[in-house]
Amino acid sequence: MPLIYRSELPNGLIALWKIDESETELRSLCTPQERIYASERLTTGNRRKEWLAWHALLHETTSQAETGYDPNGAPVLKSGEYIGVSHTKGYAAVIIAKTPCAVDIELRNRNFLKAAPKYLSPDERQRFGTEGDLPGKIWCAKETLYKWARIPETDFLRDIRIDSVDPVYGTLRGTIREYGVTLQDCSNETLFMIYCFGNRIPERENR
Repeated sequence: MPLIYRSELPNGLIALWKIDESETELRSLCTPQERIYASERLTTGNRRKEWLAWHALLHETTSQAETGYDPNGAPVLKSGEYIGVSHTKGYAAVIIAKTPCAVDIELRNRNFLKAAPKYLSPDERQRFGTEGDLPGKIWCAKETLYKWARIPETDFLRDIRIDSVDPVYGTLRGTIREYGVTLQDCSNETLFMIYCFGNRIPERENR
């Protein structure tokens, strides 16, 4: 079954899809409008499959599945609820909530240390180290905060930091532009998967 994870949230849901289908099979799970968009706008096969997969996941999990894009190119639900999307090779994730939300997924076998100078601060290196799962989880957490806040010109080193990681409760505490946010960790043996939801930073605090 492609839907391999679903969890109800206090104000929405989060779900994960394993992309086992062919592009033709995924197209059959999407609307005619979505099939046309994928054919006309997406030029690579992998990109089309991932895009079709998260739409198939959306149809599987909610009846309010008509989507669009905001002026910044981020997906929106025409129902008025908020949506966050992430995809990587072989997987797609969607989060839906009554408040702004975001999710990021990454394969565990990715070499996160290669990009470490761009996202791991010296303080984070000292506190969390560079071994094991933490570099991947910190990357996902910062990606999630970046997508959730939607503040232009946000720098992963200067503007976003991870303050704590609690493996017992499966949470991380992060800060973006000095605004504290709690993130949830639902990673599995294949993927890192981090999400958050809640009201965004007031505009006066964005600066």
